[in-house]
Amino acid sequence: MKAFTDYPIVELCDAPGLVAPIREVRILSYDGNKYCVVLVEGITTEIKSGYLYWEFGRTGETRCFMHDDLSKLPITKYDENGEITVRDIITLMNEDEVRDRARALQGAVDWLKEQRHKSYVSLRKKYEAAEKNLKDNPEKCGGEDHIKGFMSGLISGMSILADHTSVCAGETSGN
Repeated sequence: MKAFTDYPIVELCDAPGLVAPIREVRILSYDGNKYCVVLVEGITTEIKSGYLYWEFGRTGETRCFMHDDLSKLPITKYDENGEITVRDIITLMNEDEVRDRARALQGAVDWLKEQRHKSYVSLRKKYEAAEKNLKDNPEKCGGEDHIKGFMSGLISGMSILADHTSVCAGETSGN
């Protein structure tokens, strides 16, 4: 999670208690209380959550991250030697919750596929009707060039729709 801080970082030669430059950081985990493990300029360190801001700025100038914002992150724990370990949130959820989330995700993907199919069928019917109209009444429907342009637009629409649906459903072509 991207954030900004003006917290002095000794590893980057900041002097404790003096004003430090504002830096962009990536929040890696949260201990559930007040400390976050962050990555800043290639260094991993701990910073108090009250010094992590949503926008570039200093304490009091910009919003800091709150517990609710940080509670979605992996959890920082300490092992018996006092070393930091990070446990992924999924390992902490019960299996039923993971299963429910997986079902919800699969339901969303299935819905996207169904909507894509319906849109494709609708465009295909319009294409076939235009093709029939061209064959039966080329003069009445604005001429062959007009219908071919319309049909070309429908084909492009079907192609774009198929591409977007494939990306949403995770069915990339390996490009």
